[in-house]
Formats: sequence, C-alpha cells, structure tokens
Amino acid sequence: MGYRTYLALFLTLIFPHLQCDTESFVIDCKRPWVYLKLERVGDRVPVYANEPRSGVWLRVVNNSRIPIIVGTFDTETPNPGIGVFDEVVSSGLPKGLGTGSDSKDVPQAKYTAAAPPKGYSSENYSTATIKPGSDLLFSVPINHLGPTWHLEVTFGLDVPGSGYTIGPHNTVSFFWKDLPEKYRKITNEHNPDR
Repeated sequence: MGYRTYLALFLTLIFPHLQCDTESFVIDCKRPWVYLKLERVGDRVPVYANEPRSGVWLRVVNNSRIPIIVGTFDTETPNPGIGVFDEVVSSGLPKGLGTGSDSKDVPQAKYTAAAPPKGYSSENYSTATIKPGSDLLFSVPINHLGPTWHLEVTFGLDVPGSGYTIGPHNTVSFFWKDLPEKYRKITNEHNPDR
C-alpha cells in the first residue's frame, strides 16, 4: 500500500465524517470501514454439545476498498453461513449498575457471578477473503453475547505481505446492547445466574 492509502485510512479512522468520494477508503461514509451487522436471531444447530440451540447470525461487512481476511472453520452443521473465529471479551458492568447504594434494580452480583463462555478458536483454521463492499454470514451461540461481555472478530487486510497470521490485525465488536431488546431476554435465559 502506498502513502496515499495509509493517509486515507488514517483520516477515515480519525475523521469518519469527512466527505466520501470515489477515492475514499470507505465505500459508505456513514458506516465504519468494517462492521458486524445483525442478520437474525433464532434456532441453530449447536457446533458443540454444550451450546444453546438459540443463535445470532451476523455479517462481517467490508465497507472498505481493500479486501479483508478472517479466520474461519467448517461448522459441520446445516446452519447457513460459515464458522468465523470470535473471542468473547468482558465488557464490564452494564451502564447504570454501580457498586454503591445508587445501583439500579438489578443487583451487581447478578452480573458478576458467571464467567463468559469461550469463543470459537482453534490452531487449525482456514481463512476467507471478504471483497470490498461484500460481507460474510456466520452464526454464534446466543450466549456469546451477555450484559457483561461481547464478541470480537479479528480480521486483517488481505494485501501482499499481510494476512490473517501475519497482521496487522484489527477487531470488530458486537455487543449485547446491539441486539434488539426482545432478544436480550433470550441471552439471559442461556447465560447462567441471569
């Protein structure tokens, strides 16, 4: 990548509201350069025996003019989409929950008792390239999202000399609060101590 591409990337990340044109790094200036878009919530065939049957289908959307690459795996299920590696990361307490007497109706202990589940990862993997303006459908168990944790998908730019294993790497996140409220109740049913 040349100097201009790096400058465009830097300016887009720092000033996303700048005007979009045919030479802009992003395709749609109203959206981040890579993001996760909710497709649906519903039943899915678990990849592992300890997973709930409810799942979240997301799309990794490449809103940049450079291909990106993500780590993938075969779920060996009839679920639509492909398996994408994700990491389940602690988010802290939901907004409004404190440790003092000003806490809301939900006790803090309710949100700190359980540890988040493990995300999908493996030392053996494949990769998928997502072309500019394209996306990739995948699903995760609904318990990969919770009031105190979220999921992150790691990706890299698919350019010569880079790649999924070499880097540089970026992450894109999807939070429990990004789910419509009616589906947040489902996550609570599948997360212990909720």
